[in-house]
Amino acid sequence: MAIDAEQTKVTSDRIVESDQTDDVEMEMNQVADAGSQWLAILLFVSWWALLGLLDLMFPRAGSEILKPPVGAVRNSSGEGAASPVRTCGIVSRADPSFDEQHFLHGAASAYETILHAYAKGDIRTLRLLLSPEVTAAFETAIDERHRCGVEMDITFVCLKEALVTNADVAGTMAEISVRFVAQLISASHSASGALVDGDPHRIIETSDVWTFSRDLSQRNPQWRLVATDEDDRLKAAS
Repeated sequence: MAIDAEQTKVTSDRIVESDQTDDVEMEMNQVADAGSQWLAILLFVSWWALLGLLDLMFPRAGSEILKPPVGAVRNSSGEGAASPVRTCGIVSRADPSFDEQHFLHGAASAYETILHAYAKGDIRTLRLLLSPEVTAAFETAIDERHRCGVEMDITFVCLKEALVTNADVAGTMAEISVRFVAQLISASHSASGALVDGDPHRIIETSDVWTFSRDLSQRNPQWRLVATDEDDRLKAAS
C-alpha cells in the first residue's frame, strides 16, 4: 500500500510537470505568434512606404480654377515652335532600361501628387518633382494666392488619359511630353470661407500637356517636370 501511494505520488508529479511544460510551450507559441504578427505588420508598412516612394520618384518608370502655371518654361528646343512628334523609341534606344508603361505609371502618380501639392502650397514636395524654373513659377502663383488670402482644395476624381505626345533626346537629356486628361473637383475659398472660384460640387475635366526630363547619364532615375502647357486641342477650339 505504501508502494502504491508512492507510485501514485510520482505519477501525479509527472502529470503536474507535463501540464507545466505544456503551459510554457503554449505561452512560447503565443509570444512567437505575436512576434510574427508584429513582423508582418512592420513588413507591410515598410512595403507600402517603399511603393509610395517609388510612385513619387517614378524610377521605372487657368485662372478660372486657379490651375498651376501654364507655359512657364521652355520646350526641349528652347523655342516657341512645337517640335516634330516622336515616339518613346528614341528614349529606349538611348536607354535600353526605359519602359514606357512604367514611365506613364510614374508620370500619372506625379501628376496627381503635383496637383495636390500645388493646392496645399507644399513647396517641399514640389521641389522634389519640378525643375528649378517650374518650381519658381509655381511658388510665385502660390505666394500670390496666399497674399490674397485664398485657400484651394482639389479632389482628384479620376485620370481618363495619360498619353505620350512627344519624346526627344538631346545629348544625354531625354524629354517626354504627356497629355493628361483628368476629372477633378476644384474650389477656392477666402479666409472667411466665401467661395472665390470653382465649385465644390461640380466635376470638371482638364486637359494639359506636361513635359518631363531626365539626364540619362546620371544613375538617379528620377524624371522632373520641366514644362506645362495647355492641350493643343483646346487651343484650336478657342
